[in-house]
Amino acid sequence: MRTGVVVSVLVLVTIGLAFLIRYGSFNGQHEKTAEVAGKAAPAPKKKELAIAERWDVPAVLKEISGLAYISPGRFACVQDETGSVFIYRTGEERVEKEIPFGKGGDYEDLAIAGNSVFVLESGGKIIEIEGYMDPSPKVKEYPSILTQFDSEGLWFDKRSNRLLIAVKEGDDEDEEGNDTTRFALVYGFDLKSRHMTREPVFRVPLEEPVLPKEKKKGPQFKPSAIAVHPSTGEIYLLEGVRSRLLILGPDGKPKRLHRFDGKDLKQPEGMTFSPDGGLYVCGEGSKKEPGVIARITGL
Repeated sequence: MRTGVVVSVLVLVTIGLAFLIRYGSFNGQHEKTAEVAGKAAPAPKKKELAIAERWDVPAVLKEISGLAYISPGRFACVQDETGSVFIYRTGEERVEKEIPFGKGGDYEDLAIAGNSVFVLESGGKIIEIEGYMDPSPKVKEYPSILTQFDSEGLWFDKRSNRLLIAVKEGDDEDEEGNDTTRFALVYGFDLKSRHMTREPVFRVPLEEPVLPKEKKKGPQFKPSAIAVHPSTGEIYLLEGVRSRLLILGPDGKPKRLHRFDGKDLKQPEGMTFSPDGGLYVCGEGSKKEPGVIARITGL
């Protein structure tokens, strides 16, 4: 008799549990768990560009503004106010050679093509130091047609045998002279004729979705340097004001935007590539901190 009662109780308990699982609070908990498990994981935040290696430059390069790769651990540099090119060795953290080319001024970037170094002045003038490693290099100057702009970036585009010049900002106009969409402009300097192009090589439209809008303005980007990736042909534009790197396709259309950690690289002003695609960026120093050259990863 007792055995029958126990069996009956067990049957009733089992039926009750089944009912709760099917219709009661257990089911609600089950559905909630399934719902959470079914949600897609949030997309990971885009990592900021990282510094793999960093070298402090001496006081003479505290306001370093331009960088050009020569060979492993060896770079040509220019700084804002001194009319000299400095050959710098990162491994030894020393200036190997100083090559004077002119008086003090406002020098923004430099590029190496063959045995010549080309230096860009902020008003767009280009200075060539031919045979820059010779005991007595020849210095030539080429006038600017970009006096209305603030010229900032210079790069040797080997594929087209020209220099690319990135200007900091400028409005474009249509044929009637009316202001149109705002662009970041890049001009060319033909190395065969040694003449600057009167029309931009390409215009970077700043309304592209890849560029976020500023609080009270449209998308903004003010280049401080330009470089072309040796393998992909992608065009890199560096912005010192907001510590950002904009990557364009070979056709000049924006593809993606990266940011630097402002604590590590406060004001990136120049950049260069090694032949294997290694990216190097230089940044100005401050009263308390030296200028730097850094190898960048995270692209």
